Amino acid sequence: MDDHVAEAISAWVREAVGCQGVHFGEILAGATTATIQTCLALRADGSVEPLVVKIYDRGIDGVGPDDVRRDAAALVAGAEAGLAMPRLVDADPAGRRLGSPAIVMTRLHGTPDATGEPDPERWVDGLAAALASIHDAPQPTSPLPLFEHWLEAPLTRPSWCR
Repeated sequence: MDDHVAEAISAWVREAVGCQGVHFGEILAGATTATIQTCLALRADGSVEPLVVKIYDRGIDGVGPDDVRRDAAALVAGAEAGLAMPRLVDADPAGRRLGSPAIVMTRLHGTPDATGEPDPERWVDGLAAALASIHDAPQPTSPLPLFEHWLEAPLTRPSWCR
């Protein structure tokens, strides 16, 4: 990350959180449409708040302000429903802060399983549990954007599906 972007992120986080300083961590792997920068907001009382800054890649077709608005709305709805997910701190759909659309959100505790041995059953069970908690959550009062198809998919049932 270049110094200009780092200073812009630091200024944004200090303003949005009301903290005294920002310590940058790692850039998280695995994102396909954004850079995910971790950081700690350092408060005057000595406490720290783990955050993530998601900077959307304008170079990818279709990625832009609407993605920030959609993600921000989902984070607000998840918070209303009490779901275990990051909380929205601030959003910049126009990209005025960093030159690209971006979001600041809280960071969940934990680390990916780095054993190198995939456990598909545990992974699918975890996804199913998360989906069940979303399904069971109360309807959010904040409006959510309409579902948007990214790809045209066949609308016929595959022959192998029962």
